[in-house]
Amino acid sequence: MRRHALIFGLLLSFALIFGACSSGKKEHDAVATVNDAPIMAEDILAEVARYARQNPSQAITQNTIDDQLKVMIEQKLLIQEAVKKRLHEDRKFTEAIKNYWEQTLIKDLIDAKTGEWSEKIFVTDDEVGKEYERMSYRPVMVALRARTKGAADEAAEAMRRGKTPAGAEAIGPVYHGDMKGSPLANAFDMEAGEVKVFATEDEFIVIHLLKKDKVPIPPLNSIQKMIKESLLEQKKQQAVKTWMANVKQSARITINDKLLKRIAHE
Repeated sequence: MRRHALIFGLLLSFALIFGACSSGKKEHDAVATVNDAPIMAEDILAEVARYARQNPSQAITQNTIDDQLKVMIEQKLLIQEAVKKRLHEDRKFTEAIKNYWEQTLIKDLIDAKTGEWSEKIFVTDDEVGKEYERMSYRPVMVALRARTKGAADEAAEAMRRGKTPAGAEAIGPVYHGDMKGSPLANAFDMEAGEVKVFATEDEFIVIHLLKKDKVPIPPLNSIQKMIKESLLEQKKQQAVKTWMANVKQSARITINDKLLKRIAHE
């Protein structure tokens, strides 16, 4: 708490020093100008605050602020030189800016949605216990991907009769941690010899569990916190996937299949 107060005090003092001569005009809030391009007090305050968050063990001093200003001045100069060469008009540059803006916007949206769900998403002790049990096994399986439910059911029936359908793949032994987010993780809840069909967003997975060997793992009380945090993150990711599926379902999406195929063959 004392450290946060110290950082805040230094930043506030810095703001007051450079704002003392202000007459209410924005240009008077400039800490420096580089070929008439201003570096505003609020911008350097934001940079110093970001530095403090990224380096919590480092003391924030006048030297820190001076160093940040030097970096910002050099950045201004580099940008000005790039503009002189008209690089800002290059398509590669505009695409990079567009991609950065889109990725930042998407991240902010996901963070906002996750924040909305935070009070509704939780992990119970029973869920932790079941996850711990899954972690103690290394399954070996035969798995197959199918486009339709009919094809999946047909493959599953063949597996029950002891046959291996075309396209089936032997997998394992696998670690539980490597299967997170994969439909193959369902194998950890199956019994040896069992065959099941699982639906994913756009296909079906057939799993024939051949065996499930038990292996030693650390005591539950030593990894309980880690398991809980992992399950919580998985639930957040699943909430995002479910929300995205609902958004997609309610959207009007058209795909030009002919053009798509032509692009694929170019």
